[in-house]
Amino acid sequence: MSAALRLQVHWEKNLHIILDCVNRFPKSQRFLFSNRIASLSIELLEEINRVRYLPKNDQFESLSTIDSHFSRLGLLLRLCHDRRYISTGQLEQFSITLQQSGGMVGKWKKHLINN
Repeated sequence: MSAALRLQVHWEKNLHIILDCVNRFPKSQRFLFSNRIASLSIELLEEINRVRYLPKNDQFESLSTIDSHFSRLGLLLRLCHDRRYISTGQLEQFSITLQQSGGMVGKWKKHLINN
């Protein structure tokens, strides 16, 4: 399985967990946090899929955008933890997922540089 497909499958699996979690946020926070996290998470999956089909010489810049989106998502999730919308255990799991995903993006970038 290619690095690109591995990342897509990994993120798609974790996307379901994120969506289930934010769906349980208080109604008053749906617009502020829940919708943003859900939209960004889905956008990440779409972007990963899009980059898979770009010519190799155009992928690097898009991968940097994906990395930036992972960072933004981590920030939003930490804010949700601070406000007690997600537990410490959930934050830890999301942090691991984001770190793994970022590592996959890094490997993909490294593969592009080396080839």
